[in-house]
Amino acid sequence: GAVSASFPTRYHDVSDFRPVPDNQEAWTDASADESVIVEIVERVERDPMTGDGPSDEEGAAAWFWRDLADVNDASVSSGASELVGVTKLAREDDVPVGVRASTSITNSTEDVDARNDVSVSVARGTQRVAKGRDGDDARNDVFVVLACVRLPRVASDVLVTLNRPLAIAAGSQTTPQTGSGAVADAAAVKTVAEETLRGILSSLAIEDWGLFG
Repeated sequence: GAVSASFPTRYHDVSDFRPVPDNQEAWTDASADESVIVEIVERVERDPMTGDGPSDEEGAAAWFWRDLADVNDASVSSGASELVGVTKLAREDDVPVGVRASTSITNSTEDVDARNDVSVSVARGTQRVAKGRDGDDARNDVFVVLACVRLPRVASDVLVTLNRPLAIAAGSQTTPQTGSGAVADAAAVKTVAEETLRGILSSLAIEDWGLFG
């Protein structure tokens, strides 16, 4: 494919059992109801009049995290979600190697400039989300870690989102696979989730920049 990444062996490709949009890769560990989605989206610019949109000063991932909470009917303003932190990664150390130096990119000045413009931020927090058709009484507490890789020269953003439940409601459709209740050590689960996302992010490679036109 045009974009590749390495995933832990416990994950299974969601496209093996249901359709996945062309601009996404989705993987899951059903035993924990954990999922990772890699998505390419058209670059979203900040509106200078309203201030709405991603802020590179804050870290663009924060805006996408809050937008995802809204999509999940769990907006921050409603109290159903809490964004607890945003990290902007240093280019030389933490920008995904495959994005920064893919072998499929030629050594032309334009391509080198495109790589140097890459920026990455990571947002993390908890969202109270109902699964599928579940009602409000079956909302799960989900730790959501979202990385945003900004590619301004091709007017695109790559989003990598990991969802890991911390508490499963008794009425959730997930319960038959995971059981209900809270995880034993939420802090450890969050640490593993973030390390997992960082591992996926470090392996992210854009194999075909022609994908962006």
